[in-house]
Amino acid sequence: MEDEDQAQGELVFVRHPDVKRHVWVTSPKLYRVSGTFSSSLVLVDGAIYATDESGKNTIFQADPKEFKLIDENQLGREVFGTPAITGNLLSHRVAESIDGQWREFLYCIESAP
Repeated sequence: MEDEDQAQGELVFVRHPDVKRHVWVTSPKLYRVSGTFSSSLVLVDGAIYATDESGKNTIFQADPKEFKLIDENQLGREVFGTPAITGNLLSHRVAESIDGQWREFLYCIESAP
């Protein structure tokens, strides 16, 4: 697929004063989670995980009243799949180059109590 044909977007949290609810939109207002995404957002223990294709994992609180960044970390160098969830465990398949060869790894992340 050509670069110009790929869909790109941003996830932005907005709290609009004239609206009684909170919405996620695609125009920047408060905080952006940007990147190229193939995997879906997942919810584990009240936290939303957003992992872009470069492996940047952004974790934020699932709270409609405000945006609260919990953490950002790096998982490998390539991530395309949506993580699997089992209880409070999140399993993510990632790839990275080691000694010139691409290798895949499975990370299992447990949410903090």
